[in-house]
Amino acid sequence: MTLVGIAGCTALLLAGFGIRDAIGDIVGIQYEELQQYHLTVDLEDKASQEHVEALQAYLDSHAQGYAAVHSEQVSILQGRRKEDTVLVIPESAREYRNFMVFRDRKSGREISFDESSVLLTEKLADTFGLSVGDTFTLEDGDDARAELTVTGITENYIRSFVYLGAAAYGEAFGKTVEYGTRHVIYPVEPEEEERVITELLALEEVSSAQYNSTVISTFENMLGKVDYIVVVLIVCAGLLAFVVLYNLTNINISEREKEIATIKVLGFYPGEVNAYIYRETVVLSIMGAAVGLVGGIYLNRFIVVTAEVSNIMFGRRIYPMSFVYAFVITMVFTGLVCLVMSGKLKKISMVESMKSVD
Repeated sequence: MTLVGIAGCTALLLAGFGIRDAIGDIVGIQYEELQQYHLTVDLEDKASQEHVEALQAYLDSHAQGYAAVHSEQVSILQGRRKEDTVLVIPESAREYRNFMVFRDRKSGREISFDESSVLLTEKLADTFGLSVGDTFTLEDGDDARAELTVTGITENYIRSFVYLGAAAYGEAFGKTVEYGTRHVIYPVEPEEEERVITELLALEEVSSAQYNSTVISTFENMLGKVDYIVVVLIVCAGLLAFVVLYNLTNINISEREKEIATIKVLGFYPGEVNAYIYRETVVLSIMGAAVGLVGGIYLNRFIVVTAEVSNIMFGRRIYPMSFVYAFVITMVFTGLVCLVMSGKLKKISMVESMKSVD
């Protein structure tokens, strides 16, 4: 019972710390490792060449670099399932690799992206059970549909995207697109962001401009509230470990009072009496914690996948310190139980041994 109880408590502790790792990962990885650009600028539909050139002149003189892309809301269809996502078509696939990192999450291997590529973000591919070489139906904003073949699945955590090369889109839909969005590498201090956006919006036919920090702040506020749930889970799991150990140790001592009284009569010191009882508790706790750490990996994976929504993928890594914290907390509560129950051991009278039939 001790082994099973402690294993369950440790698994819950590790799951709690693992959820914290999963949530804490995604914003940093998305906007520091994967997404290299800082600012998104959108032009009005069918903006004149003069206004496009005015925007590009501003970006040439201020930004470190920018990529022209076409971006629109589209849908993926597979059987009866339909999922909305964002289609991104860069004007130059080769240059766009300086603005977005395409890589496999598990291996870290870079994924090729060229004019004929069709890349899906990982969460989107998992939703439809798609892998490289599979086909799916894409419906664009004009309700036109085309069959596309997946050439790669890229790591991504916030929102879902389909990245198409211009040639792949032209071959599938038989038309060209306007590149009315600019992804811009333009790092500034936080207090300067509002000034930059104001300058951009002052340009003719610039419909919107947004720094990643706005999106980051929104997601951090939303995900920060989940931290309270994680804290409650960790605290409850720790208390559960204490209650389980306390009850089982109490039962153990109650059933062995005569045995304990006997070893006291034989001259065992209080420390030796305590060690006689607690040694098996500590050993079973260590064994249970070890089993719980393994079970916690699978429990964490189940919770993370179940808790995800369609446009967010949580991290999949559990950091080594989370294993350490889960194990240490379990052992701390084991020590507390031993400390609390030492008083009961002291109260066991040696006279009890004389009442034994033996």
